[in-house]
Amino acid sequence: MVNIVNTKDQLENIFWSITTKILGFNPENSLHQDKVRISWPTDGQPAFEIGKDYAYLKVVEVDSPINRLRNVTFTQQDVNNATQKSEYTRVIQVMWTFYGPSSYDRADLVKHSIFLDEYKSLFNANNLYLITDVASPMRIPEQFQGQWWERCDFTASFNEYVKRENTVPYIQSADITIKTDNGLQKNIEISQ
Repeated sequence: MVNIVNTKDQLENIFWSITTKILGFNPENSLHQDKVRISWPTDGQPAFEIGKDYAYLKVVEVDSPINRLRNVTFTQQDVNNATQKSEYTRVIQVMWTFYGPSSYDRADLVKHSIFLDEYKSLFNANNLYLITDVASPMRIPEQFQGQWWERCDFTASFNEYVKRENTVPYIQSADITIKTDNGLQKNIEISQ
């Protein structure tokens, strides 16, 4: 069985790695790995200074009418089983939150870069396809500990192609009951 679907962790790692590259950092360099952080970590996050630039990202599946459409096909596997193949699209929303003096410029850079072939090819290699109706970054200074921190939020959505395969058994037998309007009943068993 061949399944094509990204797990939550895979999706977070894909967007973390690409965002890190867009911002000019090397994802393999441990000195750069905290410049982009994944929201809701189990172990918390280290604090950062008001004058430094950081990015957080949240990756979630969102409801959409396209999520509900399924293309389901069956092919014979052997004499007792068939392969059920379900293909569909999930909508994945990525929310970036940028902090620091360059927060707006960095959000704008990510917005611009996700349209570039260099990064689109990385998304496409992971079955992710940008939904091109992308809103502008929104500057939202945030008050924290008596200070106003520069903050800018940016959101984009991606379609993810998903394929799942399952083995389903053929019906070997069936019991059929026929009832007439007069209350007569007849039971029939059909078997292979």
